[in-house]
Amino acid sequence: MVHTVIVDNKVEAVLKGLLSSGGITIGILVGQVTKTKDFVLLAVQTPSLQELKENEDEKSSNSSEHFEDWWVIEHAKQVINLLPGGLGVVGMFCVCSKEVLPSIQPRVAGILPQLTPHPHTIFLHVCSLSGRTKGLVLHEQRGGFHPAEVKFQSNPVQLVQVESSIRLSSDCYTHLYGNTPQGLLKGIQATVVDTVEEVFSRPLLKVSGRFVDEGDPILPKTRKNELSVPDGGIKLDILTRHPLHSEEGVNLLTRARRVGLTGCQSLTAYLHSRATYSDALQAIKEDACRSLTSQLVALTEADTVHDTSTGLSLSLPCRVSVTVPSAAWSFSEYSLPGEDVKECEGRVCDLLGVASATALLSSLCLESSSSSACPQDTPTDPQLDSVKPNQLESRSISSQLWMFIAAVMVLIFAIATWAVVYS
Repeated sequence: MVHTVIVDNKVEAVLKGLLSSGGITIGILVGQVTKTKDFVLLAVQTPSLQELKENEDEKSSNSSEHFEDWWVIEHAKQVINLLPGGLGVVGMFCVCSKEVLPSIQPRVAGILPQLTPHPHTIFLHVCSLSGRTKGLVLHEQRGGFHPAEVKFQSNPVQLVQVESSIRLSSDCYTHLYGNTPQGLLKGIQATVVDTVEEVFSRPLLKVSGRFVDEGDPILPKTRKNELSVPDGGIKLDILTRHPLHSEEGVNLLTRARRVGLTGCQSLTAYLHSRATYSDALQAIKEDACRSLTSQLVALTEADTVHDTSTGLSLSLPCRVSVTVPSAAWSFSEYSLPGEDVKECEGRVCDLLGVASATALLSSLCLESSSSSACPQDTPTDPQLDSVKPNQLESRSISSQLWMFIAAVMVLIFAIATWAVVYS
């Protein structure tokens, strides 16, 4: 079975625009992987190392010897940190001639598995002479490249925005291992992932004041069998039993220091129109991991946690939403104390290779003093704190059973009355 890859019309325009650059152009593909097909929504050219190095003679980046594997991987990781939940790096593209392609494919095959956790990745080759696009898929189990059917979509791919938020209490800790950058990053990643998984296990989901099941579609169909996309996206309240925290953490080393985190965190995800609330929850968790990790790394790089004391408490940086003309969603950057949003704009422009962007502070940063900023803090139902998801389901089943019993009793009474009257 041939794999299907849906390519957004803006991506096609970007790839065609690179034909005039000549030589070899390498970049990453951003999109979404689903059970039936893959979507490519953005193409980001990998910047040339020669352009980034200071005090170095200008060199041509049109030769494969200037295409550094490690830099493609590092650039992809930095772009992933900007993405909201639900979106990720799904593959690579290369603009070059057919004669050069055989020398590049083995290197691409070594890079692709390091860009995404999915069992397959996409590789688009655009011939610099003919302008034709060829799609290949690298399968982890089958091995090697296999042909893929590439479909350029004339209309933009429809994405549904899902928003949520969580509050971090003063007992949310990350463990810092030693004073080396590697040790700090190791502790941050391990603690954030474990904590988010713990907190978001079996939550209650609420949309527009009603509870929803994880198996329900995020976009119910109308009477005309059409999908109804709400204006402004979907506001998903994730009701948890406790604030985001980790009591034990992951103590890989004995000299682990703890840093407490406080603040309210906005979460954003983008999904395809046929996704379920289970997909939305997974995407929100993904955004929480990326967001918290990125902010903690920013704090460590700013030398705000290099302290030998224990019990240090930090406020998270403000999340900044950055929009660019080539994407249908907002990227995320984080503003440290004393930074302007223009600096966040500049970092995003450099990573994505765009000339302009628009940055806005998260609404939760502006409303951080409001007690209603995070719906997870205080459930709307005062009895919800003592109700577990399975108990809520049991209550629903019990109420339906009592209604059935009452209907049967009414029917029996009516039959008995009829028998007495006509006997």
